[in-house]
Order: sequence, then C-alpha cells, then structure tokens
Amino acid sequence: MATDPDVPEGYTTTVEAIGAVVHVRVRDATGEQAAAGQLAVLGEAAVVDRVVTAETHRRRGLGHFVMRTLAERAAAQGAVLGVLGATDAGRALYETLGWKKHATLAECIYRP
Repeated sequence: MATDPDVPEGYTTTVEAIGAVVHVRVRDATGEQAAAGQLAVLGEAAVVDRVVTAETHRRRGLGHFVMRTLAERAAAQGAVLGVLGATDAGRALYETLGWKKHATLAECIYRP
C-alpha cells in the first residue's frame, strides 16, 4: 500500500494492488471514502472500473485525481489502451481527460 503526495488538499489516498487489480481510494479528514476506482491490465489494455466520487465531495478534482493515478499505474504496467463503461454523468469527466466514446453499452441483468 502506498500514499500519494499529490492528493488534493484535505484528503489522503491509498494505492493498493490486490492480485492483478489496482485500487485507488481517497478519504477525507474523517476517514470516510470520498472517491475510489480500480483497474486491471490485460495485455496492452487497462480496464477501468468502479470509479466513484461521493456526492458531497464532487467538483473538487477527486475523480480526475483517481483517473490520473489509475492511468499512471496502467502505463507503468505496459498498457497502451484504456477501456471503461461510463454513466452519462461520468462520461463528462472521462471526455475532459481525453477519453472518446467508442460504443453504447446496454445494461442487462439476468436473474435465474
């Protein structure tokens, strides 16, 4: 587990690899999770997942920080392509970071 010195002021962060998955967590001064995300690198592709910023911590650069941290880790592992599924709300963040919409995904649920 590592701590990043570039975390936004008033927050602490941890970056932890559990198996092949890298987890980034940002916590506020009380220890509550403010933002998080994870990724796994498969060959040359990094799959980003579960990027979230708590509603009370939005518009403070935490999502950008999480994505930048994940991107740095992915590049260090040899990834040259990033893949993620985005909500409409999250897509705005990803587009400001240079991500491009490639296809529309359908949300499907199967309950046997």
